[in-house]
Amino acid sequence: MSIMGIYNSWKVIMVNSMRLTVLTDDKVRKRGYIAEHGLSLFIEVDDKIILFDTGQSDVFLKNAIKANTNIDGIDHIILSHGHYDHCKGMAYLPLLHKDPKVYAQHSAFLDKHALNSDQKSYRNVGSLWLNSDERIVYIDPNYQIDEHLYLLADIPVTVDFEPVPRGFYIKREDGSMIIDDLRDEQLLIIDTNEGLIVISGCSHFGIINGLNHVQAQFPNKKIKSVVAGMHLENANDERIDKTIEGLSQFDLKHLIPLHCTGIMAIAKLKDAFKDKCSILYAGDQIEI
Repeated sequence: MSIMGIYNSWKVIMVNSMRLTVLTDDKVRKRGYIAEHGLSLFIEVDDKIILFDTGQSDVFLKNAIKANTNIDGIDHIILSHGHYDHCKGMAYLPLLHKDPKVYAQHSAFLDKHALNSDQKSYRNVGSLWLNSDERIVYIDPNYQIDEHLYLLADIPVTVDFEPVPRGFYIKREDGSMIIDDLRDEQLLIIDTNEGLIVISGCSHFGIINGLNHVQAQFPNKKIKSVVAGMHLENANDERIDKTIEGLSQFDLKHLIPLHCTGIMAIAKLKDAFKDKCSILYAGDQIEI
């Protein structure tokens, strides 16, 4: 069933707002908080609590304690994709009172590698060990968690400046490497009274490709907010400028660039979107 078919089959109860706490990010400014390369978001939607990614260590837990968040009250855990900086923190997550399910794509836990700068050797960037976690709900590619929470993956390429990412590979049992097109990366969609909130971990598929796909799946809904790592850290000016142009087409109310977006891209996004763009760090909270 298509995501719209699932959507139409539910009695939809939309929410008014979302409260977001950044538990892990590549940057930090508040005393007592820790930064690391990775992402973890603590999301409160009405009476539900979502943990979106877990970073690569126990940093998200330390920052959660510092921020006085109710980690034990988590209802859903979503792993955006199978890279270590988004999944490996799971190893440090204690048993929780609600014993939440963990939602991930089937292909998230293949043996993932990245090509090193020498263009000859590879490094492991995956979280293959998580395959044995009985809490994981494997989905492929779309899923509706409840009345207003959706997951979308298998993002198609629709703009020419966001091609399939290069440099990522999957190691097969015989030791050979095949290209990883990162189709396992999934978006979290939150349906609110004012429009859709789209949350992305790294946007390897391209943030505009992702938003185009969301709009195609929810043609009668406005995308009001985007919270995302955008994988623009090594992007050239042309790619960043086209991304800004693409984002402008959605008339966003909020834009929150995180993690792998990169300092130069974040600065350009802030200059383009002014007060609509919020620059958040580990430990920061915002309601959108």
